[in-house]
Amino acid sequence: MFLRFLRPKCRLVIYSSGISEPQKMFLQTPFFDSDVVRSARDMYIHVETRITDSQITKLQAPVLRIQSPYLSAWCINKLILQWLDGKRKITFVQVRATRDLPRNEVFHGIEPAALITGTEASDGRGYNPSLYTLVRSDHGDLVVYLDTDYCNISDPFQYSH
Repeated sequence: MFLRFLRPKCRLVIYSSGISEPQKMFLQTPFFDSDVVRSARDMYIHVETRITDSQITKLQAPVLRIQSPYLSAWCINKLILQWLDGKRKITFVQVRATRDLPRNEVFHGIEPAALITGTEASDGRGYNPSLYTLVRSDHGDLVVYLDTDYCNISDPFQYSH
């Protein structure tokens, strides 16, 4: 539909403002297979999408806000592992799923010594400290705010709330 109007490395912003039933608006799965979409520099998508776990890990945007009933803890784990391996830049990633995001699955395969939890990991905004985990690596830190079906991942030195 509007893919032909997009350019590589564009900022992709899609809101549901003015749509009477925004929960029924979906960006279909094939939309996220486009090279132009994968190469977007930022993605702010505030409508339901049908993006899958494997598709989200192929997006290059360091800033990403997205929601989908097809996302799971697996994709969040892969995004963090890509960052730990130096294959992904993360400034801010927000994932809204419609299923539980179990902590043990989100942090599967990550060295326990690299994980700092609780107050020390909190960003100081007064949220429950048990929802925060700081992921440490040689090239920086990531703050992971993990709630039941919602996750924010941010670089504390590049993103301010």
